[in-house]
Amino acid sequence: MANIVLIGFMGSGKSTIGKILSLKLKMDFADTDEMIEKEIGLPIPEIFEKYGEPYFREIEGKVVRRLLDFDNYVISTGGGTILSSENIKILRRIGFIFYLHITLQEIKKRIKDPTTRPLFYKYEKIFKQRLPIYKNSSDYTISVSKLSPSKVVEKIVSSLDKDYLFERMHINLGENGSDIYVMKRGLEKIGRYLKQYDIGNRGMIVTNTKVAKLYFDVVKGSLVSYGFIPIVTRLPDGERYKTIEYALKLYDICLKNKLDRKSFIISLGGGVVGDIAGFVSATYRRGIAFFQVSTTLLAQVDASIGGKTAVNHSKGKNMIGAFHQPRFVFSCVEVLKTLPPKEIKNGLAEVVKYGIIRDKNLFEYLEGNIQKILDYDTDSLFEIVRKSAEIKAQIVEVDEKEEGIRTILNYGHTLGHALESVGEYRRLTHGEALAIGIIYAARVSEEMGIMDSSSVKRIENLLRRIGLLTDMNLFDPAEVWRAMQLDKKVIWGKLRMVLSTGIGSCEIVDKLNENLLKKVLKSLHSNGN
Repeated sequence: MANIVLIGFMGSGKSTIGKILSLKLKMDFADTDEMIEKEIGLPIPEIFEKYGEPYFREIEGKVVRRLLDFDNYVISTGGGTILSSENIKILRRIGFIFYLHITLQEIKKRIKDPTTRPLFYKYEKIFKQRLPIYKNSSDYTISVSKLSPSKVVEKIVSSLDKDYLFERMHINLGENGSDIYVMKRGLEKIGRYLKQYDIGNRGMIVTNTKVAKLYFDVVKGSLVSYGFIPIVTRLPDGERYKTIEYALKLYDICLKNKLDRKSFIISLGGGVVGDIAGFVSATYRRGIAFFQVSTTLLAQVDASIGGKTAVNHSKGKNMIGAFHQPRFVFSCVEVLKTLPPKEIKNGLAEVVKYGIIRDKNLFEYLEGNIQKILDYDTDSLFEIVRKSAEIKAQIVEVDEKEEGIRTILNYGHTLGHALESVGEYRRLTHGEALAIGIIYAARVSEEMGIMDSSSVKRIENLLRRIGLLTDMNLFDPAEVWRAMQLDKKVIWGKLRMVLSTGIGSCEIVDKLNENLLKKVLKSLHSNGN
């Protein structure tokens, strides 16, 4: 659940209200002034007297940066926390900001002991200076002068739209760190989130013709309202347009519009748009800021997370690429309701993969809720997006460049990518190809004696219930085998595969019997006949 941040002038009751609110919402509570006192070992007035306000603000900034690790908190801030633009960016990043507005007359009435407030002697002057900052920094404003703390809490709770509360994750990769926001709705707030990052006001939105009709106006309008100047590029819809030729067209647009190192690129769409936009952002001027606004289930659960960017080559998928982490991935589940059923099924193949390789509970959740998901139930979609994103974020944080454990994310992709390549990215969607690849990996595991047949049957049954392909009758096994040899996971001429050892666990296998692999491949064609 997102944090709730309280800002406001001295005497507005932030600490008292915050404690009551945290109890009511069953959230933790934190007070930045208390954190500063603990850090220095002195009360606030003594810190001001001994070290001065600049030193206090420096420590306050350090405390605010620690809030990046807080989740499910009500946070009360000091009256001057908003004087730093960096502090405001962090507060916006971690949650929703409530400004508790109080009048000058009420301030004087409430503060009985001015010695506890180091800046009280000039409170009228600083109140007038801070007032516009409070209003511009907040998501909600509540006038508290004539209200008791309990009434203010009631107003905050009634203001909260739980569908806007989000799941926030951070992939800790130092300077390459990436934020992930998963929410039920709130696409129109995208400009607010973008404003938190150290970027210029000019950038390019890369989308496709289908997505542009649905969401471009909303996204552009939000960006403009927060002072950004976006240009837009609409690509044709489809994997076959994810090529170096179309990347060159994007470079031309960047150069024509004089985008510089402080500019940014936003991908608005699914995995194809994200891959090519990310590749261009990774390589234009040796790398500029990249943001992903994911509008397909496949992108929200997998493709947008982890920093892999690429374009396709006629000889293989994603052969030309770079690692370039998005500053954030913004996944709004509400937009999935505009997808055709085929696209929901397409993304579900990746969710099934996560359940097989990492999370038995997720797999069982799919088995028990698959019809609700296919019926676009918001809560169920939110749950699978949230959990899938969490799994991938954990793996990427440990192995950003796919030198170890991240390889397990390729489960089912050895055959899946080969099928896409042979089909020239037209005959099967990624999810359809992956579903066949998942079954192939499961059957190879069974043949090798590392996975039981009942688990293989559960996997095949779930994929059938989703409505995905479970055979490769459309393809010649010999041609597919040749394509598999071009897979990126071939090292020193040897094919590596991720194989399941049971639902929820897997391992990377280097020693594979070629005859066994070909035998299982044939079993997927005409049911092995």
